[in-house]
Amino acid sequence: MGGFFAGTYAVRYPDEIISLGLFDAAGVMSPEKSMVAKMMEKDENVLVLKDGNDLQRLMSLLFVNPPGLPYPLKKVFTRVALANREFYEKERKEIFPDFYSLEKELPKIKAPTLILWGDQDKILDISSVTVFEKGLKNHKTVIIKDCGQCAHA
Repeated sequence: MGGFFAGTYAVRYPDEIISLGLFDAAGVMSPEKSMVAKMMEKDENVLVLKDGNDLQRLMSLLFVNPPGLPYPLKKVFTRVALANREFYEKERKEIFPDFYSLEKELPKIKAPTLILWGDQDKILDISSVTVFEKGLKNHKTVIIKDCGQCAHA
C-alpha cells in the first residue's frame, strides 16, 4: 500500500515531491489479474493470517524464495498479525473502493518516478507496470528477475 499512498501524495502535493518510487505499487487496474486478485474475488482475504500456523503461506505469496526467519521473529510477526486481523479486514473494506483511483491521477505526477517491480509478483500483477508507464510522463522502469511482491526487502 505504500506506493499507492506515495503516489496519491505526489498527485495532491506535486510541488513537494522531488522524486517518487513505486515499488510493486497498488493504485491501478492491471490488465491481467494477479493470483491473489483471483483468490480475493472469492471474498477471501488471503493476505491476512488465518491462524498461528499460516505465516509460511503468507510468506510464499510475498516472496519467490521466502527468507528464513528465526523462531522469535516468526512468533512476534504471527502474534501481531493475528491481534490486528480485525483492523486488516476493516482496512480492506474501506480502502478497496478507492484501490484503483490513482490510475486516472497519474498524469498529475510531475516528479521523476522509478517503477520497480518483481517479475513474479503474486499480489499485484506485473501487467500493472504498463498502466503506470502510460500515465506517468517522467519514469524509469526496473523489473527484478525472480522476485515477488517484496522487491524492496
